[in-house]
Amino acid sequence: MYSDKDIDLALIQIDRKDLPPIKLANEKDIKVGIDVLAIGTPLFFGYRNTATKGIISGLNRPVDGVYTYLQTDAAINPGNSGGPLVNLYGELVGINTYGYLFFQGMSFSIPVGNINIF
Repeated sequence: MYSDKDIDLALIQIDRKDLPPIKLANEKDIKVGIDVLAIGTPLFFGYRNTATKGIISGLNRPVDGVYTYLQTDAAINPGNSGGPLVNLYGELVGINTYGYLFFQGMSFSIPVGNINIF
């Protein structure tokens, strides 16, 4: 198991051999305007397995003064954090982190290039 309290991320190992890993998007292909899907379970388990579509709206956003994030207009609601942000090829672009409660269309994900644990 791996965790990083600063970015609120944890990974666990599953002891199964028949689960293929997600493919990682090439960092050079992550550009403003590409289509993405945010997958997660917003609010509570009654809304599990939700997907929202959007685009990458910005790169290298210094939201917390420590890390830079991808900005997307795909809805990332409370409970979606930790879910994947994928491109239309099903490749991991980032890990959903949070959205601003008072600003519609401003959500953030940890870019795949900042995830150095794979």
